[in-house]
Amino acid sequence: MPLNANGKVDRKALPDPEEADSEGEFVEPATPTETALAAIWSRVLGVERVGTTDSSFARGGHSILVIQVVAAAREAQPPLSLFMLYQHETLAELAAAVDEAVAAAAPKPAPVPAPASLLPVPAEVLERYRVPGVSVAVIIGGELVAAEAHGLAAGGVPVTPVTTFQVGSLSKHVTAFGALRLVGDGVLALDEDVNTYLRGWRVPDGEVPVTVRQLLGHLAGLTPTPGKGFQPGDAVPTLLDLLHGSGPTTTAPVGRDLEPGAVFRKANVHYSVLQQAMTDATGEPFHQLMRTLVLDPLGMRDSSFDQGFPVMPGRVGKVALGHDAEGRQIEGGRRIRPDAAAAGLWPTAPDLAKLALEIRRSALGRPLALLREETAAELLTPHRDTFYGLGTVVDATGADTQFGHGGTPTGYHGVSVTRLTAGSGLVVLTNGDAGEHVVKAIAAAMDTV
Repeated sequence: MPLNANGKVDRKALPDPEEADSEGEFVEPATPTETALAAIWSRVLGVERVGTTDSSFARGGHSILVIQVVAAAREAQPPLSLFMLYQHETLAELAAAVDEAVAAAAPKPAPVPAPASLLPVPAEVLERYRVPGVSVAVIIGGELVAAEAHGLAAGGVPVTPVTTFQVGSLSKHVTAFGALRLVGDGVLALDEDVNTYLRGWRVPDGEVPVTVRQLLGHLAGLTPTPGKGFQPGDAVPTLLDLLHGSGPTTTAPVGRDLEPGAVFRKANVHYSVLQQAMTDATGEPFHQLMRTLVLDPLGMRDSSFDQGFPVMPGRVGKVALGHDAEGRQIEGGRRIRPDAAAAGLWPTAPDLAKLALEIRRSALGRPLALLREETAAELLTPHRDTFYGLGTVVDATGADTQFGHGGTPTGYHGVSVTRLTAGSGLVVLTNGDAGEHVVKAIAAAMDTV
């Protein structure tokens, strides 16, 4: 028995009964970090062995010895701190925290720099395909890293990053985001009969109701309303005129054609009905509603669904007018779309990149995102046998999901595409019918970055 200076039993020198019991539960260190920390503990605490379930304090550690452990660890390189020792009780927990700190401190690969310029590709391709101008926004690593513009908007005025283009069906992508914000606020419900919200016009009665989800996904089966917009100066019908088949329009009233939910068929009419439902449910004009829901929150200040936007004060020289395949300006220079939700957006390329980044933030569940993660998942989940989610073209067949949309209104061609995980993307807007070739050339060039 150990004795003290007075010849009595030295109780402090006796082994702790609990410690003795734990000897039978010894777990050998397994990882390199566990082995290194166990050796340090053993040396500083003066014990023969330390297992992964042991605590330094239970084995006799105190404030002075803890400092010695930290000092010894620093000599051996593990990034151990006093806070770690007090926060993690066992050797295994402490080793895991050290490994995590090492991983966090490891050098990160340098971000891929954006190209200094996309030239000479745009100049060469613009001339070859007789497309007057192009605006490009580049996303790398989840950030907008470049905004370039080349060529002419109209009348000898150069395109700039704040030049607006008409984007046709790409409007649906932005509209879908706004509609899902209303879903998140409880104003709309994806699987509710859309007639619940409609006031000025209603979907004709049928056995199966038409829902907001079906409208967003082109599954509502309504009769198409052909049309490529109206020239400035022409008599332009209202949206209700299009739905009723009245006023200065030659289209028939919108009705049922296919069973809702049965067949995927892209048609602007679905977004016309959605536009009316969003307006009726909120009491706000559509262009103002979309500014409140999407454009202003995302800082898309140079974009608008207002059909008078291109000729508003301050827009002179900031609007790209459309051109045909021969490079001639289309009559009237642009088209007016009462079905703005389907095809009437006037955005800039950088503004559309902001939307792509926000969709990615929402889908990844980032803090303060405008959509809940589960709502963004609805947007990015393609319907069976299609590449279409809710107002969004989605390719989930590869290692990384790609999402976006394209648009080909009269005199223009544009596209937005983003990789969800990698956070890389490209927005290209052109003011020519042959803009598809420009988009392909720039996309091919960017694949080398």
